[in-house]
Amino acid sequence: MTHKGFEPWFRVYEYGSGSTIYNSTQGDIGKHLLTYKVELFNLGKLIHRDENKTQPLIVIYDPVYENYPYLVLKDEYWWSWGNRQGIALEYKGSDGGGPDDPPILYENRRSKINLHDASGFALNPIEIRKLNQTFSWISASQIHIDPAKQCYDVAMDSTSFEAKNQNTAMFVKSGYGKISFDWPIVGVMLQKRYVDATIDNVLQSASFAGFGIKNLTEYRYIYPNVKFNNPVKILTYHSDGSMTNYRISVKMVPDVSRGAEYTQDYVCKKITHDGYKKEIANIVVDDMYDRKNEGNGTGLLNLRTLLTSTWFPPFYKILADDPLDLHINEGYAALSPFEITLAVGGKIRTVNGLVNFLSPFVHTVNLDSDNVLNVTESFGFVRITPNSKFGDIVRITVNGNELKQDCTNGCTTTIFANHRLHIEAWNIWGGHASNQLEKFQGIQHEEINWPIIYIGMLVAAIGFVVWKFGEQILEYVGFRNKN
Repeated sequence: MTHKGFEPWFRVYEYGSGSTIYNSTQGDIGKHLLTYKVELFNLGKLIHRDENKTQPLIVIYDPVYENYPYLVLKDEYWWSWGNRQGIALEYKGSDGGGPDDPPILYENRRSKINLHDASGFALNPIEIRKLNQTFSWISASQIHIDPAKQCYDVAMDSTSFEAKNQNTAMFVKSGYGKISFDWPIVGVMLQKRYVDATIDNVLQSASFAGFGIKNLTEYRYIYPNVKFNNPVKILTYHSDGSMTNYRISVKMVPDVSRGAEYTQDYVCKKITHDGYKKEIANIVVDDMYDRKNEGNGTGLLNLRTLLTSTWFPPFYKILADDPLDLHINEGYAALSPFEITLAVGGKIRTVNGLVNFLSPFVHTVNLDSDNVLNVTESFGFVRITPNSKFGDIVRITVNGNELKQDCTNGCTTTIFANHRLHIEAWNIWGGHASNQLEKFQGIQHEEINWPIIYIGMLVAAIGFVVWKFGEQILEYVGFRNKN
């Protein structure tokens, strides 16, 4: 076809630069013959004229996608609902099949993403409640994996995906990309105590390739009901209860002795276990927070720890032989045992414990040796009460003899009369506390008046007999006639 509808177009070109000019007068697919004439002017003088032909192939638009929805955990919001919702995309190309177009997958054909259609709901916890908050496009990004986060050694071509303005992205060929969305539901989820927030989303092309709207790929994502951040507090005290000025450092890693692993490693394995490609796993893990859980302070350390430890205890076997067969949200909600290495005042200790991400983890350090132990006595029992500024008790002696019972959170023991007691306690840091109880006098038993007790018992027995057999007795002695 010959088209003379181009208007003169003025533009200043640098050396070696150029333009692409295109137009269309027919909407049918297949091959078309395009003849074009070009006249080039400089300061009004014709300097070049050219005529050429080309045969463009107009093809159907049938893109093929694979998607994996996930949480952008590097946002580091406390609850899952406050983090962006991401979608990792693999664009495989567009299927052919029109006139002059063999029906195969073409990897070099473009696909445009510039619209989405989303709706969401939650449970309260058993009834569906619609969530009307707007699900907004935040960003589209090329793939650049941080080598420190890469869990599989695979290469990805970042040039296949181009992020445009105004909520628009373009795959210029097959490859990988990602888009993130924001859904401001954390307030209503906490206020209403909803669970299982769910978003249904469809990515679309709008006004492209002859379509008003073309659905490209769709997904459903269920947010985990999980907190991914938790306060860890390290408190240091002197024996008088005042705060110290000791330097504090803390480092938290998964407790491998229990079988725990980094949550990032679990997520990486889980994604490929579910049949997705290693490239998708890299994208998701790259959008997670770092593995490092460390902090420093003086006297007091407030660390916002991240959920980096995942452990499936043996009872999970009831649910699945292989924990990787469980939904990834079950993995996020699994237990988190940590090996916590603390350095305080020149001393180093390692604490192994489960961190409950629903409440703060608090550890107290007391290095002094003159603490007063909280001890009380009542009716032959001694109660040893923990002091929040002394820390967990790991050892107790009574008059030099080891007390063979757990007194971490306090304990009770018996004593004998007429013994003077010296009780000592130590915490994990070697801090020492002690107290003394003077001789305990046994309970003085008052003399019992047995005759009075016997008389009372006799009166009670007589009363019972009269109540039980009163009528028979009266008839027997003649005070009542038989009917």
